[in-house]
Amino acid sequence: MNVEEYCSKLGWYLVTIPAGTKGPTRFGWQKPEQALSDPEKAREYYEQNPTHNVGLLHGASGTCAVDIDHVEYTKLIFEELGIDFSELMQSAPQIIGRENRGKLIFKAPPDLITHKISWPVEGDPRKTEVVFELRAGAVQDVLPPSIHPDTGKPYEWAGRSIWDGLPELPPQLLTIWKEWDKFRPQMQSICPWRREPEYQPPRKPRPKNNDGTSVIDAFNQAHDMHSLLVQYGYKQTAKDRFLSPNSTSKLAGVKVFDDGRAFSHHASDPFSSEHSFDCFELWCQYEFQGNVTKAVREAAAFLHIKQEPEADEKEIFARGTELLTKMTTKPKPQKDAGPLDHIPDHLLAIPGILQDVVNGYSISAIKPQPQFAVQCAIAFGSVVMGRRWVTDRRNFSSLYLLNIGETGSGKEHTKTVLETMLEQAGLTDLIGPAGYTSGAGVMSTLINKPVHVSVVDELGRQLKAASASGMQHKADALTAIMECFGRQDGTLRPQGYSTMTLKSAEAEKLEKYVRRPSLTLVGMSTPSEFMKAIGGGDVASGLLNRFPNCQIRNRRPAIPAQQRGVDLRPPRKVGQRTRSRPRWRFGCRQHPRHAVQPS
Repeated sequence: MNVEEYCSKLGWYLVTIPAGTKGPTRFGWQKPEQALSDPEKAREYYEQNPTHNVGLLHGASGTCAVDIDHVEYTKLIFEELGIDFSELMQSAPQIIGRENRGKLIFKAPPDLITHKISWPVEGDPRKTEVVFELRAGAVQDVLPPSIHPDTGKPYEWAGRSIWDGLPELPPQLLTIWKEWDKFRPQMQSICPWRREPEYQPPRKPRPKNNDGTSVIDAFNQAHDMHSLLVQYGYKQTAKDRFLSPNSTSKLAGVKVFDDGRAFSHHASDPFSSEHSFDCFELWCQYEFQGNVTKAVREAAAFLHIKQEPEADEKEIFARGTELLTKMTTKPKPQKDAGPLDHIPDHLLAIPGILQDVVNGYSISAIKPQPQFAVQCAIAFGSVVMGRRWVTDRRNFSSLYLLNIGETGSGKEHTKTVLETMLEQAGLTDLIGPAGYTSGAGVMSTLINKPVHVSVVDELGRQLKAASASGMQHKADALTAIMECFGRQDGTLRPQGYSTMTLKSAEAEKLEKYVRRPSLTLVGMSTPSEFMKAIGGGDVASGLLNRFPNCQIRNRRPAIPAQQRGVDLRPPRKVGQRTRSRPRWRFGCRQHPRHAVQPS
């Protein structure tokens, strides 16, 4: 299949993807003007880069995808909602990359955005896994004949031919897509091992007869929920699933539980979305339009239950007095919450030796900023452990961190503490530049210092400059930084340059590369500059997703005389440990390939 046919015959916008990956790395790739839409340009590009992969930019191409990561779970959800999974899989072209997965391509109505549903991992509810994803907008999906980076095999088309035209989204699926917030809780509740919430909304006391028997309980014992639902027009689509007669989406949104109660996800049904309902509530809504008093009276009559007498005037007066007292009594004023009261204590400290770095920051700071202190300690551990450790899930220590605070909040103290502690520990070789002017600048720094930390002041202004016209070198620097984050277990290579006019010695210099680069980045910015610089494209490109950030809203006071000249030497244990480059353990295991060999 020729790639240019995607442009010429289907009018698609294509995204260029480096070989061995399934995601673009070029900054701003999600913009239509940077995609390949001209067939001739597409042909020329892939003739020059035959090993590169190709992606479909959905938003510009008017397409969308149903990305199924777990077939069995997805089938369970669709069957519960009344969607024929087999019919859906045969209705649209499929992209096959790995077994037991699928990706369907449809025409996309305007204004669709990406959604995904995740379930807890069976046996470990602290973790989650994606079941399926509805992809649209500024996202891309890899197209055949690209090579899958995990299997080493090409992607393939299956099912309906793309040359017959893409189908419209099925109405049921389109309803789920547009009403995602309504259907998401229902799809999560279908998970067989999902824990039910411990809190249950309180229920109103049941009306009782003279013997203490509840009229409503007696009604529920005498009736079956399945039979009542069918009686009032609900259609059973599965063992415990029913389609409401009021539904316009035609998705089965009523679930019957083992205890005889039911829950309706249909907004058109006359039931509260906060709790389930029983047989009596169903009967009350459809027979008496929600009039509980009349329903109880009628139920008591045909069940031959004698009700309690109505409350007398004294009781009614007492209840009214109690209610009036509550309404007229002023509540006690609550104490204002402090700036850190909403942050759990365990997020303001680090177990182990890095807590000494937190303490050193706090002692030397003009005003303690616990959040910035933790960020500083994380950055310290990140750069010291660079290229030395990997977790069982192949996560590495290199991190990008972001401190946001108003002028005078003390965010600059992170740079002072971090660099001073590295110098005092004899690790000045880990201190990198205060920023990068171009992609080549990032590459050359990593060649000389494959492990280093860069503290970038005014990151917001640099992001703003990178997005301005005529500042491509700044944009290239951000692209290189993003690529470095994903190459911690690989090799970072420079862009190709012409060597026709260079001497052999000069050409050899251009062939340098960095194996397993470890760049730790600490950015600082004011809120106003940062918010002006970023946009939705920075999120879609993955730039901002790489930055754990914290924002401080309080400023530090004027500098007291007694706090000037505080000693910034690292705590004794930190200096001893880092100077000897120990084999630290942060809940990880040492990877033999990443251990630094002594020179």
